[in-house]
Amino acid sequence: FLFNDTSTTEIYTEQIVGSVRCVQETGKQIVSTLASFEKIKEWADMGYWLQKIARQIDEYKCPDLPEKITFAKRLAQCLNPSLPHGVHLSALEVYRLIFKNMREANYNWSEDMALFSIGLFPLFQYATFQVKPVVRQLFQEYVLPLSRELIPCVTGLVVSILPGLE
Repeated sequence: FLFNDTSTTEIYTEQIVGSVRCVQETGKQIVSTLASFEKIKEWADMGYWLQKIARQIDEYKCPDLPEKITFAKRLAQCLNPSLPHGVHLSALEVYRLIFKNMREANYNWSEDMALFSIGLFPLFQYATFQVKPVVRQLFQEYVLPLSRELIPCVTGLVVSILPGLE
């Protein structure tokens, strides 16, 4: 059954244009939030920044992030061993949202794994007992299912997991 009604076509077109505008606007907000990272002075500010970026990623729902390299670097900085585990858990939630969006969009994000592994892989060896289960779950749910696409990162993954096993 085909719709020949022009009002139905206009409604669908309007919805698509509205969705594109929303993605573009949220993308601009993400870029702005990334720029604000440089103003962070304390770890508490970093926690607030991570919560803000998590809300934006959750709204964005697009697998291709703006400023992806900068984004990966900022997330890696949030996993610094000198920061408290609460900041690490917030950063891992952002990773989870990013990976979830990529998987739901059937995006071939194995190419982006190298970017995101910069911060994620080293975390496991010094993670606290509160953080390790979250990292393991992230690996099991999003990283390991990449199977063959994970081959370029296997060495880094194994080197990160072995020292952290207890």
